[in-house]
Amino acid sequence: MLTNLNESAGANRQNNTRELTVTIQPKLVTQPIDRVTAKEAGAHFSVTKDGPALCVVMSSGGDSSSQNKNDEIWFWVDCSKGVKILTGVKANFEAYANFNLKNGWKVKSYQIVNPEIFRGGWNWVTTPANGSTSPHAKLHLWSDFGGKVRVTLKVLIEGPEGTNPYQ
Repeated sequence: MLTNLNESAGANRQNNTRELTVTIQPKLVTQPIDRVTAKEAGAHFSVTKDGPALCVVMSSGGDSSSQNKNDEIWFWVDCSKGVKILTGVKANFEAYANFNLKNGWKVKSYQIVNPEIFRGGWNWVTTPANGSTSPHAKLHLWSDFGGKVRVTLKVLIEGPEGTNPYQ
């Protein structure tokens, strides 16, 4: 049954409209940051080393030829091979420096995945800031003689579906 609003409004026949404000939010999606695409968009990756040249200090950085997945970045110090040395090695790694996410994208979370530690260790210097546009991270790794340490960083980002977080 159809009802005429003016008839059902009773005595107040002039007030039969209502204003409604609707805010439409874009659908948010979560994905891992791609270190290669981030490097192409200007992210810097660096490593500084303090220790003998016989120890290996490496990172996948923004290198597209790395055998690891593009959504992870690994950091590695290794004093387990070669000639016996009396000291280990210390190294500082920096990832995603001078880079900010674009188009409403933000850091959702970060984690160290499957750390491999033998006679050494690691610690955060700077972590990516959850809720910010900066995925910048600094880590410090060290290995004693005969040891090795490898940690893998994964950063998840969240932003509006259909937008590019890198440009």
